[in-house]
Amino acid sequence: MKAHPGALTSGPEASYPAPGLVVYQPLKAYRFGVEVYLLSAFALRGGLPKTVVDLGAGSGVLGLLLARWGADVTLIEREARWGPLLGRSIVESGLSERVRRVEADLRALDPLPQAELVICNPPWFPADQPRSEDPWRANARMMLHGDVVDFARVGLRIASRLCMVTRPEREGELRHFCRESGARWTRRCAWGERLLLLELQRGEFLGEEEVNRQKHHKREAAASPVEETLSIEEAYGAAGMSPPRADHGSSAARRSS
Repeated sequence: MKAHPGALTSGPEASYPAPGLVVYQPLKAYRFGVEVYLLSAFALRGGLPKTVVDLGAGSGVLGLLLARWGADVTLIEREARWGPLLGRSIVESGLSERVRRVEADLRALDPLPQAELVICNPPWFPADQPRSEDPWRANARMMLHGDVVDFARVGLRIASRLCMVTRPEREGELRHFCRESGARWTRRCAWGERLLLLELQRGEFLGEEEVNRQKHHKREAAASPVEETLSIEEAYGAAGMSPPRADHGSSAARRSS
C-alpha cells in the first residue's frame, strides 16, 4: 500500500529534552533545537504561569517543558499527522493530567481557549520561498498556515502575555502589529544573529482603523522593550539539562528541520 504524503516511513524517534520527558519526532524531518530551551527559559523569567497554550505545538516540546514545572498546558496543532506522536509523548512523559491537545487551525479557533501565557515557535520563512517537498519540513519551516503576526494576534486573544521565538527579520512586522493593535512589546532578547526572543502583552486592540497615529507612535516610544541577554547555560539549566558540547553558535543558527 502506498503511503500518503508526509506519512512516517521509518518510524518516530524518541528524544529526551529534559529529565522525565519523552518527545517523539519524525526521524528524518522536523527536529526541535536549541530555540526551545531558549524560549522556555525566557518565558519562565516572567514567572511560572498556571495555564499555558502552546500555539502551533508541533512535537509539543515547548508545552511539555512548561508542564514539567507544573503548568496546565493546551497544545494546539492543526496537522493531524502530529496527533499520534503528541499523544504518545504526553503519556510516556507522565503528563496526561496536565496536558491536553486540540487539533485546529489557529485562525479558526472557536471557542478561543483562555490562558495566562501563550508560547509559540511559529514557522520562520515566508510561504513564497522555496520549500521542501516533505510536508513535515515544509509545515515546520514555512508560513503556509499563518505568519508571525497571525500567531501574535491570536495569541494575545488567548492570553494577556505571549512569548515567541522567531527570526530578527520578522521584527519590523511585529513592531507594526504592536502599533496597530496597541499590544505592548515588553521584553526582547537577540540571541546570536538568527534568533529573536520576545514577549508581548495584550493592550488596547483598536482594529483596522487608526484613530490617532501620533498617539500610537508615542505609545510605541514609551513601551520600548527591555533588552535582555540569555546564556546557553541558563537556557538548558531551566530544563534541568547541561548544554551540549557542540558549538552553540552554529547549532543556534540552524532550525532543526
